[in-house]
Amino acid sequence: MVIHTDDGSWLVGDGVNDPNLPGAVVVSGMIHVVEQDPSLAELAALPPGRIAERDCPDDVGHIDELAPDEGL
Repeated sequence: MVIHTDDGSWLVGDGVNDPNLPGAVVVSGMIHVVEQDPSLAELAALPPGRIAERDCPDDVGHIDELAPDEGL
């Protein structure tokens, strides 16, 4: 999951680890995220207020608008 928030921030989740657990959240530059998964580079043009999700790295995925409660 990749979220481009309305304020221009980026949030990336791996769909495996719970980000709510102590020590689970890491602050990183997007370049480091793309180094781990180069397929995410295509999301550089993701407009603010959008969320991109896919079930696995080989999946095409889909892009939606953030729901009001996801606006972070």
